[in-house]
Amino acid sequence: AQNEQGNGAGSIYNQDSTLNTASNPAAPGSYIVLYGTGEGLLSPPGSTGALAPTAPPFPTIAGAIVVTVGGVAAPSANIAYSGPAPGFVEGEFQMNILLPANVPAGSQPVTVTIAGVSSQTNLTVAVK
Repeated sequence: AQNEQGNGAGSIYNQDSTLNTASNPAAPGSYIVLYGTGEGLLSPPGSTGALAPTAPPFPTIAGAIVVTVGGVAAPSANIAYSGPAPGFVEGEFQMNILLPANVPAGSQPVTVTIAGVSSQTNLTVAVK
């Protein structure tokens, strides 16, 4: 089941905008979209309580980002977008990530590290 507790299957979407589930896994080499909170500083800085822009220019996450799926680190070039979720209150971030081709199949752990601070290690994404 999808949850927002930071463990188990994440609220992650596949490249075709469908919910990622065990019966609808993402293919290696395709994009996934994940959401989270606690991204830290934005560039340019955001405003507390403000809605994130829905059109460019979009702020970006200021800290260095590393995303690991199934033990495979996605190169920074695989992170197509990292910033506030457009139209949502700033503080919720969105990342569009190209899954590396060598991510193993099955329910794989996803870890996001921003400016040296890592997410919990028990969030998962389904991979073909």
